[in-house]
Amino acid sequence: MEQFHRRINLHSILWTITISVCLCGISTYGFSQLSGSYTIGPAQDYETFSDAATALSASGVSGPVIFNVVAGTYTEQPVFNAIPGTTEDNTVTIQSQNLDSTSVILQYDGTEIADNYVLMINGADYITFKNLTFKATGDDYYGRVIEMEEHSHDVTFTNNEFYGIDASDADGKRIIFIADMEHAGTSFYDITITKNKFYKGGYALYLEGLNDAYLLGTVVSENTFIETGYCGVYCNFNYEPIITYNTIDAGNYGIRVNMDMGGGICTFNH
Repeated sequence: MEQFHRRINLHSILWTITISVCLCGISTYGFSQLSGSYTIGPAQDYETFSDAATALSASGVSGPVIFNVVAGTYTEQPVFNAIPGTTEDNTVTIQSQNLDSTSVILQYDGTEIADNYVLMINGADYITFKNLTFKATGDDYYGRVIEMEEHSHDVTFTNNEFYGIDASDADGKRIIFIADMEHAGTSFYDITITKNKFYKGGYALYLEGLNDAYLLGTVVSENTFIETGYCGVYCNFNYEPIITYNTIDAGNYGIRVNMDMGGGICTFNH
């Protein structure tokens, strides 16, 4: 009898170990970290920007990641949450496959305050968007394009085109790109915006820190602002912002810098 019980116990232990190994294998495969190049588009690795954003936050990264986006129009509203594993070396880049900013259009029609954005950075770090077009397609009331929420840093937009909606006033609902630490209730730093084109909008760029927690590492350089209704570049409570070589066509203010510390650089803009 004792020998019989030993056999049953041994069999149970082996069976438990086998199940555990199998489950671990499934878990590891399902949540393997991303590394290398992937394609976004119909019948590709990821169908949409949102699919790629979900994979990044769920799986994280173990090396540099590049998403190449197939030419086309994508009507959606992706949110890029925190991405496990991103570092100065393990960065994420999202770009058009053919490196032509006009070939990939990400657009959305916001209808209320809660969905008044085309793309949201909601905690993602070390992420770059390049050679893309972002477009607000709503009516004349809701027209934000990029909104930053949650703690984010090392966020770069370069060689893109942004389309807001017609606006001649300072209404916050028609800002093309907003990073407002007071509104978000969190901090941002190292935001780089270079070589982009901004069309219309009330404010094109609205970058605001707090009076006791300045926005650090702001770089706005070599951008073109076209038919901006109210203000091209607005910086408030930034520390040493760099605003250089921008070409600005705006209704009231080309560049408006308030309460910034450390001096910064604001030259060669016209």
